[in-house]
Amino acid sequence: MMCSTDYEAEVWVTTPRKARKSYRCEECGTRIPVGVKYVECSGIQDGSPFRLRVHAECLRLWERVREKLCGGRGAIAIGGLHEELAGYYEGPARDTWPYRMRLEAIRRKYSEATP
Repeated sequence: MMCSTDYEAEVWVTTPRKARKSYRCEECGTRIPVGVKYVECSGIQDGSPFRLRVHAECLRLWERVREKLCGGRGAIAIGGLHEELAGYYEGPARDTWPYRMRLEAIRRKYSEATP
């Protein structure tokens, strides 16, 4: 179910960064090339520390979906946005269409930029 309250992190910190080496975006799955702005998301969930890296654009989209479709409550797992929009959102499909298209545009942008 989208917007779950079952797996929210106890601690959540986001740190904007500029890539000094290439990373993989945990949300869209494409590369974060050297020189591109990204966000490091770290924290503690279920007592275990974690650290994820996502394109700044992917995190903005994730935050927008959480705000607009979840009403600012609950959590969507980083890396699961596509699946959540495609299969678990309980409202009309037209509500998710702009967000799915934006996620695909981000994927295309970075997959074309990656050798």
